[in-house]
Amino acid sequence: MVSGLLAIALEHGRIGGTRGQQYAFFLSPPRAWEFGAGALVALVVPTLTRLPAAVAWVLQALGLVGILAGGFLLTATSVSAPRLGLPVFGTCALIAAGTAVSGGVTRVLALRPFVWIGDLSYSWYLWHWPLIVFAVALWPGSGAAPRVAAIVSLLPAWLSYRYVENPIRYGFRRGIRPALGLAAVCVGVGVAASLVLLGGVHALDRTAAVQSWQRSQEPHADEWRHCHADSVDAAEVRRCTWRVPHPRGLVALVGDSNAGHFAEAVLAADAQTHHDTLLLTAPCPYVDLVLHPLGPSADCLHAYRTTAAVLTRLHPALVIVASRSDQYVYQWGIGHPGQPLTRDTPRRLALWYSGLGSALRTLSRAGSATVVVHPVPILPVPTGACAEIRILTGTCATTVARSAVDAELGPVAAVESRAAASVPGASTLSVEDEICDTRCSSTRGGTLMYRNAAHLSVDGALRLTPLFERTIAARTRAADVSAAAGRSRPRAPRS
Repeated sequence: MVSGLLAIALEHGRIGGTRGQQYAFFLSPPRAWEFGAGALVALVVPTLTRLPAAVAWVLQALGLVGILAGGFLLTATSVSAPRLGLPVFGTCALIAAGTAVSGGVTRVLALRPFVWIGDLSYSWYLWHWPLIVFAVALWPGSGAAPRVAAIVSLLPAWLSYRYVENPIRYGFRRGIRPALGLAAVCVGVGVAASLVLLGGVHALDRTAAVQSWQRSQEPHADEWRHCHADSVDAAEVRRCTWRVPHPRGLVALVGDSNAGHFAEAVLAADAQTHHDTLLLTAPCPYVDLVLHPLGPSADCLHAYRTTAAVLTRLHPALVIVASRSDQYVYQWGIGHPGQPLTRDTPRRLALWYSGLGSALRTLSRAGSATVVVHPVPILPVPTGACAEIRILTGTCATTVARSAVDAELGPVAAVESRAAASVPGASTLSVEDEICDTRCSSTRGGTLMYRNAAHLSVDGALRLTPLFERTIAARTRAADVSAAAGRSRPRAPRS
């Protein structure tokens, strides 16, 4: 009972904070109630043998339903003590029924294949999890890998059952000295394996391949400077402005996390072109729309408006806008303020055109040139999920045919290009050529370009510095020429 209450307290965050659910699943104390349920059944077996047949048949049916329900209801995100009670107490009910009647499910479970699986069940339980973890690390993009690993784990389960468990169970000499010797061997093997593992990790961490992977997981500048928020205030503007000596002007980078992953490239390019840099990213894109993955919400519109107000006040020479626009257009609900959201893709493309165009026109009227950066390709296997053996052998790189990338991103890129073309001083930029030739790869020239499936790494961003430097120089030069022309244009005489 205490164990069950502890499990519930951990799951609801009353103990253990945000990691409470992990503690409830992996630690022994909050799972002890399950062993206790089995032990209770074992203690009352003499009484269970005298159960009336009708009661036993009911228990058998309830037990089968409980196990099947647990199999369907328990998922990676729904493991909880109440739901775990379904297979636990279902199993107890089947065992209890099996002591009183021999027909039905009991007879099926007494067949040799089921008995064999039952004998191996604990060994299988011990072996299946590490093999699944290794399979997912080695083949992170394969949905079949965990299932195959679970089946393959039957082999080591049988070997350990046949050559380790049974010899110890049936051939072990009783006495204190043999027991102490066995305990010493078990502890010694664990300690030795841990020391070898620590030494191996230390050696691997010093290799160039692993160090490159570790760099690929570093946060971008907008994250460690805390410039990623759904609302902008004066303190954030000060904190998120990088200054250079004798600046020619200000360049702002705005949008969602797919703007943030260009931060290092923009900062390096601005240093070369002598511009201050303002980074303002948010959990939402920089568009004049209401967006939400589930239902109506004004959060994204609020993020856009507060950022737009800051940019209008500061009127940077250039605003670089970037977002994971394909995700919003293909997966989110989109609508104009005060109107219902739509999930019709052609309608969402039309709304994206109008919402992005509105945002760009606001900046144009404030005197800022704009560049819309098209989203980077999504590569199916995140580099960060690779096992170290794959990192060492250079097999983490994943490729996608460029034609497939263009088919996915083309409609959104076309809408962004049309929106930019409709606004004075606006243009677009694609980084696809820096990632793709005939195929798009997460590794270019030995650099791990991606942090995960949809975001560049810091090193990947830095490889784009020359591209952003040319773009910023050209666009700010054009903006300067336009501004000078406006100042020299003769004014109409007053009437």
